[in-house]
Amino acid sequence: MKIGICDDERWAREALAGYIKAALSECELVQFVSGIQLFDYMKVTSNDEIDILFLDIAMDQMDGMMVAERLRQNALAKDRSFRTSKPLIIFVTGLDDRILDSFKVCAFDYILKPINDQRIKEVLERAISEIKSLDKIISNTDSLKKPITIKSGGTIFSVLPKDISYVESMGRKLVIHCTDRTIETYGKISEWEQNLGNSFYRVHKSYLVNMGFVKGYTRVDITLLGGGKVLLSKYRYNDFIKSYMDFIAGETL
Repeated sequence: MKIGICDDERWAREALAGYIKAALSECELVQFVSGIQLFDYMKVTSNDEIDILFLDIAMDQMDGMMVAERLRQNALAKDRSFRTSKPLIIFVTGLDDRILDSFKVCAFDYILKPINDQRIKEVLERAISEIKSLDKIISNTDSLKKPITIKSGGTIFSVLPKDISYVESMGRKLVIHCTDRTIETYGKISEWEQNLGNSFYRVHKSYLVNMGFVKGYTRVDITLLGGGKVLLSKYRYNDFIKSYMDFIAGETL
């Protein structure tokens, strides 16, 4: 767990670092005296390098709100929502009239000065839980952007998982239903289930569905975006509902 502190006052950084280390001794801390220094650091690493960022609002040159907005723009440039990107921002401020501003930039939380150890502990516990969820979402999202090579007869296709609506098993043969084509190949649907990750769900022994293509469902089948239906096993209905709700929650974070 890497935690950043961005504050232009040395005493404030060191005091906050002490509280964080007391609450989470095994974390790695990095400190920045300005937003400019923070972004210089991110140029040689990445936004995702820092899990949680404690960010002072009142700083010279580039205040905390400007830093948060630039982080948001960086996330959008990577085709991600700011809410499902790292670092999680926790504003630290002595000005309670700036609290409402923190919600405009989707900050995770805020801490009012003077800081106390109990407040730091509470915020960190929730932030760590959120990071674990985000890591799963980011992993799933990134996996959907990596192309899969599919051999069909003498032809090799390169397909992005996000473009696969569902995989259909027909004996030893698999039919990969994509947005722009249908590809027949050989293999086991269980192997595709394992490789495609949590954004896909095995709704029936013969069907593996991309959650992003689910348009609607009943107890017996699932309607897909673009048309078509697949069977939904009655034995998997309840677990499918839970998995689909988790997927939706991740998409809307």
